[in-house]
Amino acid sequence: MQNNNWAMLCLSPAKGGLEMVAVDTVKNIAKFSYAIALEKSWIAESLSNLTGRDIYLSSALSMRHFPYFTALKIAQWITENNISLLHIHWAKDLPLAALVKKILIAKHYKLQLVVSRHMSLPRPKKSIYHRWIYTSIDAYVSVCDFVHEQAQRNLPVARGKLYKIYPGVDSIKQAANLPFAINPHKINIIVLGRLEPVKGQHLMLQALADLSQANIHCYFVGHAMGESYLSELKALAKNLGITSKVTFCGFIQNPAQYLAHFNALILTTRCETFGLVLIEAMRAGILAIGSKAGGVTEIIEHQKTGLLFETENALALAEQLEWFITHPAEVNAIVLEGKKRAEQLFDKKINYQLLENTLSDL
Repeated sequence: MQNNNWAMLCLSPAKGGLEMVAVDTVKNIAKFSYAIALEKSWIAESLSNLTGRDIYLSSALSMRHFPYFTALKIAQWITENNISLLHIHWAKDLPLAALVKKILIAKHYKLQLVVSRHMSLPRPKKSIYHRWIYTSIDAYVSVCDFVHEQAQRNLPVARGKLYKIYPGVDSIKQAANLPFAINPHKINIIVLGRLEPVKGQHLMLQALADLSQANIHCYFVGHAMGESYLSELKALAKNLGITSKVTFCGFIQNPAQYLAHFNALILTTRCETFGLVLIEAMRAGILAIGSKAGGVTEIIEHQKTGLLFETENALALAEQLEWFITHPAEVNAIVLEGKKRAEQLFDKKINYQLLENTLSDL
C-alpha cells in the first residue's frame, strides 16, 4: 500500500445498527483517520466529536443530482490526503465508491475498496451493472456465516476476496437503577428493538397468552416505527387478556446497560441477519432466546448457550418460555455458558483487531 491512511464512507442519513457500527469502526481502528459522511447526519455529528479525524461532508442535493461531480470531488479529496483504503458500510454507497475507484484508476492512483455487509443478501447480483460495481471490490467482509454463504452464491466476487468477521460487543457496565419500575418478584422479560411487524413483537404477545405461568411480565423497549403497529400490539394484548403482563416502554437511551435487571431477552425477528442484542444479553448474564433463522443460530446453541424457537411460531416460543420457567438449574448453566461463548467469540476489541489485520494484509 502507498500509506496507512484509511477512510470510512457511509452516507446514510439514518441512525441504526449499521450506522452505529460504521462510527464504531472509526473509533476503534486508529488507521481510520478520515471519514466521508452526509452533512447534518447522525454519523457526521458523532464523528465531529472525535479528535484526530478529518471528515468530508457531502450534501444530499449533490448526491441526488450530481453524483459524478460528487465522485470527482471525493476522488480529489482522497488523493490530497493520500488515502489508500476506503471502507463502505451502506450498500447504497457502493455505486458511488465504485465510480470513485474507476476515476482514480484512470489517474493511476491505487485505492483499496472494502465493503462490510451487515444485512442479508437473498438475491443474485450478477447483472452487467452489478459486475461493473463488484469488480472494483478488493475485500467483502460479511458479519456472519449466514451472510458469507449468501455472498458466495450471489455476488460476482472472487472467493479469495470474501471474508467473515463477527462484530463484537464490549462488556457493558450495568446501571444500578432502571428508568422505569419493574416487580422483582416476577419473571421479567425484555423484548428489545424497534417496533415493526418484521421484528415480530406480536409473537411474544401470542406466546404470553399461551403460557400457564401467570407470574411473568414482558417489557417492550424500542421506538415504534409506525403508530399503527403499536396500536395493533396494544389491541392484541387487550384481546388476549394479557394487558397486565406487558409494558410498552418506548425508546430508551443505551438500553444494554439495564439488561441485568431482567431474567431473559427475547429476539422475535422473522430472520435476523445477526442479532447483537443477544450477545449483549449473554454478556450481561441473562438468558438469550431467539428465533431459529439467519445468523441467530451462530450465536445461540440450543439449550447450551441459549434457547431457540421456530421462527414466526408463537406456540414454539411459548414452549421455550415454559421450559425456561420450569428448568431454573439448567437455565443457570446455560447462562454461564452463554456468557463464556459471547466473551470468546464476540469480543469487540479482539474482532476489531482481526478486521484491522485483515485489511492491512490486502
